[in-house]
Amino acid sequence: LKLLRLLRILRLVRFLKHLHVLTFGFVAAAGPIRQVSILMFALIYVSSVVFVSITNGGEIYESDMMVKNFGSVGRSMMSMFTLICVPDLSGYFHILTTCPATASFFVVFVIFGSFGV
Repeated sequence: LKLLRLLRILRLVRFLKHLHVLTFGFVAAAGPIRQVSILMFALIYVSSVVFVSITNGGEIYESDMMVKNFGSVGRSMMSMFTLICVPDLSGYFHILTTCPATASFFVVFVIFGSFGV
């Protein structure tokens, strides 16, 4: 019964040409959006694992902020996602100035990650 109601709505969409084009555009875009989402998740996951293993969970910097943001892979993934969405590195200024390798890692990650978003 609910399926018939859904089919009735789809029949209505067919009569409204602009809505029909828009609806099928969203459906056509779902595949590429899913693929980009999977690639972004893989980028964030791999970068988080690499960064946590290199910095020993942020403990190498002796900073509470680094341990809080990068102490585990899950917290690191959340911090990396936040950096991609809002690329504000001002909170990491002390760490970026003391370790050029970390600075280059963050800058490259933010640049490539921003293209995916």
